[in-house]
Amino acid sequence: MTNAMKHYLFSAFTLGISAFFFYNSRNLPNSAALFPRLIAALVALFSVLMATQAHKAEKPGEEPGQKIHAALCFTVTIAVYIYLIPILGFFIITPVYIVFTYMYLKAANFFAAAVISVLFSAFIYALFVSFLKLPVPLGLMEPFM
Repeated sequence: MTNAMKHYLFSAFTLGISAFFFYNSRNLPNSAALFPRLIAALVALFSVLMATQAHKAEKPGEEPGQKIHAALCFTVTIAVYIYLIPILGFFIITPVYIVFTYMYLKAANFFAAAVISVLFSAFIYALFVSFLKLPVPLGLMEPFM
């Protein structure tokens, strides 16, 4: 199965899910139905855009599975990240994970990745811990908070 075909199938699947949520939101009051309908419409829009992009990027003779190593690497790093969140704490492991990911993808230099990771962690702290008063796994930082 080609990469484009996988994108088409996933687009069809997400379109079906968004249609399901949009249809089921009709049982909600109008004020409560707004958010599910908005999300369902956005998911449908992005599904169509993904299928369109896959169609434009499709190359004749493209072999599936060319980037299995990168996908496997990300799967392992995500699993390690999730495993380490309760042990080290969200605010320690998240910046490390973000910097590692940016460096692996060569998406930014080290300084930019470090700044992005610190700003993201500060935003999460401000939103979830300070504003919403929701608990975040602190791990090693538990005695200090």
